[in-house]
Amino acid sequence: MIRGNIISLKYRVRKAMSCKAVYCVVVFCLFLSMPCVAQRISLDVKNKSLVDIFDRIQQQVKIDMLGDLNLLRNANKFDFRVHNMELSNVLLRLSDKSEIDMFVDGKIVIIRKLTAERKREISDRVKASVKKSKLSGQIFNHLGEPLSGVSIRNISENRNVAASDQYGRFEIEYVDDPELSFSMLGYQSSHLKINGQKSLRIELQQLSFALDSLDINTGYSQRKMSSFTGAASIISQNELRNFNSNNTLKIIEAIEPAFKIQDDIFNGGNPNQIPQITVRGINNVGNYVVNSPLIILDGFEVTLERLYDLDINRIERIVLLKDVSSMVLYGSRGGNGVLLVETKKPKPGDIKISLDYRLSLTGADLSDYNLMNASEKLEFESFAGKYRHKAALGESLNQQNINQTKLDNLYSQRLANVLEGVDTYWLKQPLQQEISNSASLRLEGGNQKFVYGISGNMSRLNAVMKGSRRDRSGAQLNLVYRPFTGLEIWSSSNYEYRTGYESPFGNFQDYALMNPYQRLLDNRGSLIASYPDETLSALKYNPLSNALLPYKDEIKRQLYSQSVFISYKINENFSLKSNINYERLWDGAEKFISPLNTQYVDKDNSNKGLYRYSTSNGNYITANVNLGYNRRIAAHSFQVNLVSEARSADALERGRNMIGLSHDQELPSDMQSITAMSSTPFSMANKNRLVSGIVTGAYSFQNAYFMDFSYRMDGSSKFGQNNPYGQFWSLGTAYNLKSKLLSNMEWITDMLLFVNTGVAGTDAFLNNMTTSSYLNAEQRQYLLEIGYLYNNQGNPNLKWPKISSTSLGTRTSLLQDRLRLSFFLYSKNTNRMVSLITTAPSIGIPGNGYYENIGKVKNAGFESEMYLRFYESQDKTISTEFSLTAVRNRGKLLQLSEELKNMNVTNMTLDRFGNYNQTELYQVGESLLNLKGVQSLGIDPATGKEYFLSKTNRITDQWRTDDIVVIGNKEAIVFGTMHLSMNYKALSLQAYLYYSLGGQVYNYTSATRVENQDPWLNTDLRALQSRWIAPGDVTKFKNIGDADPSYLSSRFVEKESYIRLSSILFNYDVPLRLIERYRLKGLRLQMAANDLLLSSTVNMERGLNYPMSRSFNFGLLTQF
Repeated sequence: MIRGNIISLKYRVRKAMSCKAVYCVVVFCLFLSMPCVAQRISLDVKNKSLVDIFDRIQQQVKIDMLGDLNLLRNANKFDFRVHNMELSNVLLRLSDKSEIDMFVDGKIVIIRKLTAERKREISDRVKASVKKSKLSGQIFNHLGEPLSGVSIRNISENRNVAASDQYGRFEIEYVDDPELSFSMLGYQSSHLKINGQKSLRIELQQLSFALDSLDINTGYSQRKMSSFTGAASIISQNELRNFNSNNTLKIIEAIEPAFKIQDDIFNGGNPNQIPQITVRGINNVGNYVVNSPLIILDGFEVTLERLYDLDINRIERIVLLKDVSSMVLYGSRGGNGVLLVETKKPKPGDIKISLDYRLSLTGADLSDYNLMNASEKLEFESFAGKYRHKAALGESLNQQNINQTKLDNLYSQRLANVLEGVDTYWLKQPLQQEISNSASLRLEGGNQKFVYGISGNMSRLNAVMKGSRRDRSGAQLNLVYRPFTGLEIWSSSNYEYRTGYESPFGNFQDYALMNPYQRLLDNRGSLIASYPDETLSALKYNPLSNALLPYKDEIKRQLYSQSVFISYKINENFSLKSNINYERLWDGAEKFISPLNTQYVDKDNSNKGLYRYSTSNGNYITANVNLGYNRRIAAHSFQVNLVSEARSADALERGRNMIGLSHDQELPSDMQSITAMSSTPFSMANKNRLVSGIVTGAYSFQNAYFMDFSYRMDGSSKFGQNNPYGQFWSLGTAYNLKSKLLSNMEWITDMLLFVNTGVAGTDAFLNNMTTSSYLNAEQRQYLLEIGYLYNNQGNPNLKWPKISSTSLGTRTSLLQDRLRLSFFLYSKNTNRMVSLITTAPSIGIPGNGYYENIGKVKNAGFESEMYLRFYESQDKTISTEFSLTAVRNRGKLLQLSEELKNMNVTNMTLDRFGNYNQTELYQVGESLLNLKGVQSLGIDPATGKEYFLSKTNRITDQWRTDDIVVIGNKEAIVFGTMHLSMNYKALSLQAYLYYSLGGQVYNYTSATRVENQDPWLNTDLRALQSRWIAPGDVTKFKNIGDADPSYLSSRFVEKESYIRLSSILFNYDVPLRLIERYRLKGLRLQMAANDLLLSSTVNMERGLNYPMSRSFNFGLLTQF
């Protein structure tokens, strides 16, 4: 188009040069007769020639060109952007950019060479015509911390315009509303148009697989994720904060399913019940063992309960170490996995105040209960024959009639209640819906030499049973001093206080047993304390009446800790770190039950009432010194750390148990005010010492080949006297395929393969296992000398359990981190488990037993994860992300110890309703989470009786303990999480789901509520609707009138698959421009719903002793 115009122009120019007079006349006439072109031009082109630019201009206005048009062809290509600008100003800017003189004369554009004088004139006019605007802002990372050194680029002008300072702030001048990019190594770049804004708040997301961005802090050294030869998960502070919850343990499970909270259908949502947690299966079996991971807070060991109570706003990030390459660094303590928790260190800058305030409404989740109403319960009792008198042997006819009349009257009385509308819903009586609240305040600031941080928190969690709650509070002072380059001293002082209160309303299951046809209040509106017409003691008394009696069940803990961290960079290669921590702990527990409590009705006075108290205090000191060496020689990198560590733990617990309280005993103000028939004091001292030496190193070549090793020796007083030292090691290697083999495949961002092997351990020892003890016996004297009793026999040869592990895996990032995949395989063998060996009484060992290293366990499985960012807008303001994890673990017993054989016998115990408790049956080759019972052939449709298959494959209708075998496995075929995130600018909506497929469960409700329960007690509706009644009925449950007990049977084992909606999260960051007038630096609004829904293939009551709960949280997070 424009090329055709250029040809015609050349012809006219040659003709004009041959006839100058005509040319002058034509130009003069055009000048007089044509109005000036005033149309406006908009252009946005990149790397285009002047010929192409004029082609686009001619599409918007009608112009011709005169002059040396070869100048246009020979000019360099460049980017050019203008918006709604007059043609004359467009040509002015083109001239300034191309150094060709271009100006408009009427409808003709004149083109000529640019003289020096004309160039100065154009430059001055362009500068004068440019209208500049100012833009300021601040850049943060995903943790809300300022980012310094972020490059800010004007994409429209193809040049860098600024970089953020140490506080993440920047200020630029711009014209024509350009598009900006914000980029920094290790972070995902952000692009946006200014659109007339005066200030911006930018948040850059860290690239999970960026080579130099993500560090794995093993507690003793720093490793890059891209070279890490093991499996680890990192949870950032921003991820924790998005949940708007104080339950750190549930948040970790929602993000990392390998951190598995064991299902507990009994304790439900009790806030004072610390859950059982495993990582990659159960490593030890026995009455004393602990399979929970080791918790390390800022480099020092703490209890799981302390993490449970820790203010989530203090946490910087959490790292879960899952295999031996990193667990071995913690030697005899790290075999169950290690959870590293790092708290926030104050940052330099202007004073910053952060306030996090949350409100939470918690309610009971009773969706798993399906109890009978009043009319259904009365019908069930009638079907079960409870109102038909069964004559006793030798009972006279007259007496039979009297007894039947009593039953008829009882039935009529209860039927009258039903017809009057009595239908008491007992489950809601002990429940409450209270608002909980928490607040966390943090202040920090300082300069590069001295930084300070002060924080405090307070929370009250009101649980769903009346009177049940947990209070937490704490204060922290952090000081960081850098007297000169290379030296840093960090002091951290911490105080924590928590109190837990159990509900005076007792066991929730008691309310599920009460009959709905019984009135709650009498005619005067007073609570009915007893029901004389009930025949069972469990129903004779209103459980609500006990809540009116004096009651106390409290636990308290106070903790003070002081830590000092010193880091000194000796030179370019060497660094020295030293940490020391002192912790002082005070614990107290107190429980009082009135002797008037209905649980003591059938007991004599010497056993009525209870008062128990205990106090304990402990002193814990840990110190370590870490010498580090780092060096890079050409393509080789080396890292070595030498660490020495020592730990001292001293704890003393004292208390007293009192029973047989006086009937007028009120809630005691102190121990001296208690009058008891029996008072038994107790005390226990615990002292442990640990010294360790560690060597860990890493080597890399060309950022492609990696190898690391670790060795640790522990000397522990917990080990046997003859074996006080344990040795642990690991070796790992990795290869980055992207750096070499796949370097030409641009769609692959990163791909790492790794394998590791080694030996770790656990030190879950009790003092009596390795040390013999004697008790002072004042009542036994000889010649006025006090005697001592031989209390237990320790084994000085006892060793730590040995956990041998091998893991291999891959971490892959594709399509510029839009798709991430990881897959890990592992196998663990626990050898030398500590087990109790029984001895003959004639040997003379107290308790007829001692501990020995016997027993083997194996765990094997896989973990996988997929992350997909399946949509993201060009300006990064809209995105949708999805992640899916899948985990499988299979554990089995390889060697059966004598202790486990004895446990198989002692576990055959009956509960309060006469049913055998469902516990594991330990057998070689079987799962550690198996189910035991007798194989059932089901219910005979003709008779309604159950038939069994004996061990000898004989069909029988008799249940025998000798026929008990393994009948199920509670381990799921696969379990994991799903996460969906939708983001629009500052708005985020996320959903976390937890699923489990294919595990087997013993349906406690079917076994103990549908069957095996006296029909006088209220129960599940299936006991009425799903039982065998008449010949020909095909059903799962036996004859409704069969009162014989149903013991452990495969008939009650069901395959369970479920999905739980763990959390729905809503977060909104209010734009900075709306809040900066109030001197706010950030404002986030949060809403969350937790444990909202559970969909399961098994219909079973959950939350038996304490109900399950749902919570709805509302939060406000602001920064000043």
